[in-house]
Amino acid sequence: AVIGAAIMQFGPNQSTAFQEYSLLFYGGFLIIGGVLLSGGLTKVFRSLAARIDRKAGIGVAERPEPRDPNEVPVVAPIAGSTLEVDGISKAFGGNQALRSATLRAEPGQVTALIGPNGSGKTTMLNMICGFYTADAGRIVIGDTEVQKFSSHRVAREGVARTFQTPNIPENVTVLEAVASGRYMTNRASMISAIFRLPNFRKVAKADIVEAERVLELVGMSHLRNEVATSLPLGMRRMLEVARAVIAEPRVLLLDEIASGMDEDELVRLSVLIRALRDAGATVLLVEHNFRLVLSLADTIVVLAQGQVIASGPPEEIEHHPRVLSEYLGVDPDSGTAAELEKVE
Repeated sequence: AVIGAAIMQFGPNQSTAFQEYSLLFYGGFLIIGGVLLSGGLTKVFRSLAARIDRKAGIGVAERPEPRDPNEVPVVAPIAGSTLEVDGISKAFGGNQALRSATLRAEPGQVTALIGPNGSGKTTMLNMICGFYTADAGRIVIGDTEVQKFSSHRVAREGVARTFQTPNIPENVTVLEAVASGRYMTNRASMISAIFRLPNFRKVAKADIVEAERVLELVGMSHLRNEVATSLPLGMRRMLEVARAVIAEPRVLLLDEIASGMDEDELVRLSVLIRALRDAGATVLLVEHNFRLVLSLADTIVVLAQGQVIASGPPEEIEHHPRVLSEYLGVDPDSGTAAELEKVE
């Protein structure tokens, strides 16, 4: 755009001959720009950059076969950190979203946060991530209090999350979207990236290698070269999981990650979460699929109207009278197993 504007302005101001034949110049310029260079000069530069990347080993690989969803991925050890939410309160005007809510998530465990719509689950995740500031209480990751940190500082403390609505930029491949998750741990300067300097090539190659490893981990290697936004919802959610995992988080927050997934994708997700837990990750799972929560969680925390109404192991929460009535809408006096089957 800058080059085109310069030609259109500089020519008439510098040359009488240019003004005389300006229509010919403009016509030729538009034909060349619109037909021969349909992607503009940017496309030319991208093609040159892609050629340089391929020579540096940062290229497009052959499409592998998809992995069996039941195959357990090999996850390197993860140094998880304890997440403690102590007496957190948050109000939006006259709406008290959270009232002295308390939660503790340990490394090597899956802690599930459940509750009816509007109970404050996503608000709590937003507080942990630094999107909202607490009115009262503490949020501690490891030994660091983060309740007053901005979101980027919380990310630097090792917190990564997924969102209810996957947010993926247009026109990037699955591999590029996952590699972008390393921006906090592996970075090159803008100048180095523009001119493809050795430092950029080193960082980019490491990003691609790690992105391919994580894509294999989540069973999406066969989609590495697909446009990320073209994927169905379930696969876009798995892509967000991959983008969070590649950041090497100390605490991983999953916000309704199973919504929109088919049966095979749910199996793959369950296998992956268990593998991350066994590797030492601290996983906080917000989910409405109660059966999935019961099968994955080591501890379940239940929110209702901004307050924690129950906390404990799955076998205890499954039969908790208040959870059955307020969260599942089940009569506690009826047969819980039969009623749960109806709910699911």
